[in-house]
Formats: sequence, C-alpha cells, structure tokens
Amino acid sequence: MGFLTGLGRFLSGKPVFVPGESEEQIIDSVSASDTTQIAAANDLHDSSGRKIAPQINVSHVKSHVAGNTMSVTAWITNNSSYDIRIDSCNILSHHVNLYRNLSPGQGHEAMLYRGPVATNNHDYRVRFIFRISENTDEFEMNYVVRFYRNSDGTFVIDQLDRNGTIKDI
Repeated sequence: MGFLTGLGRFLSGKPVFVPGESEEQIIDSVSASDTTQIAAANDLHDSSGRKIAPQINVSHVKSHVAGNTMSVTAWITNNSSYDIRIDSCNILSHHVNLYRNLSPGQGHEAMLYRGPVATNNHDYRVRFIFRISENTDEFEMNYVVRFYRNSDGTFVIDQLDRNGTIKDI
C-alpha cells in the first residue's frame, strides 16, 4: 500500500490497514467513496461547475391590523429541485425564526411579522435566510416591501417584491 493511499483512507475516516485486504481492494474502496462524494456535489452544480442556488417564492402576503398591532403572513414556496430549510426572516427591524423544511414544490404559510403598525415607510427591506438541507449551504434572498397608507397615517404591508438575485452567504 502506498503512502498516499493510506493517508486518503485515514482522512476519509476508514481504517488504514485491514487484515486480509489486498491493495487493489483498498484502492477500489477509496475511489468508490470519492466518486460518491463527487456525484453528490455535482447534483448542486451546473455543467460549468457553478453552484445552483435554490429558488423560493413569497406570495399571498396578508396583513391584519388590530388596533396598534399588525400581523403579516405569506405563502413561501420551494421552487428548487431539492429540500431546503427556511431559517429566518428580517422584516420591519424584527427577526423571526421560521425553521421550516420544504420539499421541492412544497409551500407553507408563515407568520413573518407580529408587532406595532409601521408609522413610516423607511424600513422597507426584507431578508430571508434559507439553506440546502443536504449540505447546509446558506443563501439570502432580499425583498422590498410595498406599503399602503391608512387614513390614520399608519403604513400597512401590501406586497413583497423580489429585489435582486439570490446571494450565497
């Protein structure tokens, strides 16, 4: 057995020496595990080797106002071909942990905000953090809030518009 073969087995967590195993069997087992890891990595990359970012869609945004309190819900859909987990949402200076696993094509209604009604429209950015369940690679998706103004001067969330591309973080 060569030094590099033994080192490769050691780094992959396999025993370096196994009684009764020939050198050809060792080399075959190392190359098979490398092939499996490469195949799993290729599922998340396109033909040119770039990462494929998962796609989410946020729709059906609904705001409910009760006195001075506003709650906002939205339907989040996984439009990618692999499982993802929606971790969190930052909206109107509030951080909400969602921790929702979504299979490909699956959607879920999530509570994005519950707090005081906005008195201005200056805080208009929304940020979703989500990850690929398979390898925990994190991504960020930004949205812009479209408000409508009530007669009492408060601002209520009407819609979330996608802003920019998905970022790998």
